Amino acid sequence: MKLLIFTSWLLITSTVLGQSIPLPYVHDGKWSVIDTNGNILMETDYSYIHTFDEVGYTFFCKNGAYGIMNRSGKIILEPIYADVQQKGHGHYQLYDNNGWIPFEPNGFRLIGNDTIQSFETLSSTWALAGVNDKWYLEHLQTGNRWLLNDSIASYRLLHDHLWIQQSDTDQLLINGNGELVFDGKLSIRSQNELVDITHKTTHYLFDASGKWPITEIVDVTFEEGAVFVRTKKEGVYCGYDGSVL
Repeated sequence: MKLLIFTSWLLITSTVLGQSIPLPYVHDGKWSVIDTNGNILMETDYSYIHTFDEVGYTFFCKNGAYGIMNRSGKIILEPIYADVQQKGHGHYQLYDNNGWIPFEPNGFRLIGNDTIQSFETLSSTWALAGVNDKWYLEHLQTGNRWLLNDSIASYRLLHDHLWIQQSDTDQLLINGNGELVFDGKLSIRSQNELVDITHKTTHYLFDASGKWPITEIVDVTFEEGAVFVRTKKEGVYCGYDGSVL
């Protein structure tokens, strides 16, 4: 009965998240992969199959070792690792004789030639990696990374952007493409998911869809139902969805 309830919960969850994500299923000690209708997609001789993540990857166990496979059952990494951690969005940590190594859909990534001591996926774009007692924020798609200088440094995810504060006057804004936008003292304001970053006299407006295509912004005023953006040439009222009112 517990297995039936658990399997039903997985079916509902997978249906909500996406029809294409398969499900692990065990019966009489044998692990298989099924679709959301309960049809068997693949029978295995594995001793365990973990729940697939958001992009269709999972880890499995065979002969006491762990590997990674995709939604079609193709083995991406052979089961040769002593331990594994699922971090989400296709990102994993695997443990071998050299320590923990991060895996992502585009392949392995190491910081230099050093062993990763820790690797935590923060979002589908950013991860926090620790190596040799130093911490880095890494852009997963490009491999660009930024060192957190000391224990007082902090960071904040702003949609797909990243804000890093090393000190009151040393702050960074990095966009969703892993590119540095600002370096220096920054001011951050936001309302209704719209973010306004000010560096000196330059304003940078963005939301979950990306940077707003308004240039030469002089001032931004957040109001209850709209935002007033004043440029060097004109002033315009916009909805928080980016539409011009």
